[in-house]
Amino acid sequence: MKRNIFILLTVVSILIIFSVALMFASGAIDVKDYIKGKLPSIFSFYLSSLEDLDSYEKEFIDLLEKLPEEKQEYYAKNVYKNGFSLELLKEVKDGKKVQIPTSNLPIIPQEKPVGSSPSFINIPQDKLIESLPSLIKKIKPSTVIIFTYDDKGEFLKLGSGFFLSQSGDVITNYHVIQGASSAEIKTADEKIYPITDIVAGDEQCDLICLSVNIPSQFVYPLSLSKTIPEVGERIFVYGSPLGLENTVSDGIVSAIRDVPDYGRIIQITAPISPGSSGSPVLNMQGEVIGIASFQSIEGQNLNFAIPSERISSFILNQENKISISKEDFGRESQTKKIQKSPVPSVEETGTYTLRDIGPAGGLIFYDKGSYSNGWRYLEAAPVSTEWTDKQWESYETLIGATGTGIGTGQSNTTIIATWLKGHSKTDCAAKLCDDLSIMNNLVTYNDWFLPSKDELNLMYANLKVFGVSGFAYDNYWSSSENSATTAWYQYLFNSDKTQGYHGYQYYSYKTTKYRVRAVRAF
Repeated sequence: MKRNIFILLTVVSILIIFSVALMFASGAIDVKDYIKGKLPSIFSFYLSSLEDLDSYEKEFIDLLEKLPEEKQEYYAKNVYKNGFSLELLKEVKDGKKVQIPTSNLPIIPQEKPVGSSPSFINIPQDKLIESLPSLIKKIKPSTVIIFTYDDKGEFLKLGSGFFLSQSGDVITNYHVIQGASSAEIKTADEKIYPITDIVAGDEQCDLICLSVNIPSQFVYPLSLSKTIPEVGERIFVYGSPLGLENTVSDGIVSAIRDVPDYGRIIQITAPISPGSSGSPVLNMQGEVIGIASFQSIEGQNLNFAIPSERISSFILNQENKISISKEDFGRESQTKKIQKSPVPSVEETGTYTLRDIGPAGGLIFYDKGSYSNGWRYLEAAPVSTEWTDKQWESYETLIGATGTGIGTGQSNTTIIATWLKGHSKTDCAAKLCDDLSIMNNLVTYNDWFLPSKDELNLMYANLKVFGVSGFAYDNYWSSSENSATTAWYQYLFNSDKTQGYHGYQYYSYKTTKYRVRAVRAF
């Protein structure tokens, strides 16, 4: 009897031990959850390769918790670059002395003697090409979303960018910041930091370098490739097209082109959209080969990036920083100005007349006589950008886009686009206009909006009735809201200017599908 009881207890003990072991084996612990309260949350990106923690990795993190923050960062970055190993765990256990980097110098090119090319801190040449998922994990904390605002603090537009140096410099396209009075970035860990300095800006190259008030331990700069990529080389883009954060698109380098009076540019098949501007274009070693800049609307999948060699040259020629505040971000200083006008030498002189071709390739349909509030002219987008069968939306909701006068279309569009984005509606009239980006003469224009009721009537009176700009005999939406269920539109039916300039205007349900033509003010 005693022997049977002993055997039974032994079996039960074995089963209990086995169950506990099985529980630990199947009870995977996510690294983000485990480091919560132990290490700064940003370290979850450095340690993301650990994924489901085993006992050695948990011991490693427990030991890190007891170290000074500088050493925590050193070992976390070591895992980020080289992966976890038992040798690394032993180093932490043994309290091995480590040399903590203190340099704030940028990762990008550093000047060499005259006649030599810039040098770069690059990924070792003998390192194997990594898988795309692995690269994405490493790239994510280096990228940012840029939000810009007008002088009233109202949201203007967004773009993408990435850290270029340990001191917090961010590189993006010039047109992302153009016309803004203030701006800020959102990092991969969802934190917001203000942009405080304009390091350098080059409108012609469409590049701008900005400094951000962010602790250096939260900055993860990318390195630039020192070579031009080969045609057919695989690449990927990491950005926020149409505000969809952390979006990855991949493709190949389809061509390297030399554009007269501009220079070299990289054509890629990886799709880009409004909001992608400023995104890093990377090779399969995680090096930046270029910065996403624009796409051609005349063809399919024609996307272009500014090569890294131009970024390096731009940074080497940068001027001294200028400290700015939210109040004077967009004001002119003695050495630098963020200009609303993409081609100020022409636009600011006021030389356009009605039906002239505008800076963006469309037609001028209004001149108020002088510059005020940042604009004088209204330009209609080219006919090739026109949309058909698009809804206004926000049906049964009055969202406040009720302005009907000249000069109210842009604010109406901002209100509507913000509402549409918050309700995941992207294929509607105002949102399409707000997201439109057109390149003309190597300048990108992305300040389009849906015209107000009176602005739409001006477009009809000064373009349609003169038989120019390709308008159809059809209904076109305005950005002017009439009620919770209706908005104003115009039927462009009258092509005889002797019969008056007032096409039929009325309101219709917001779910009705009409044509859409964007406009811009400058």
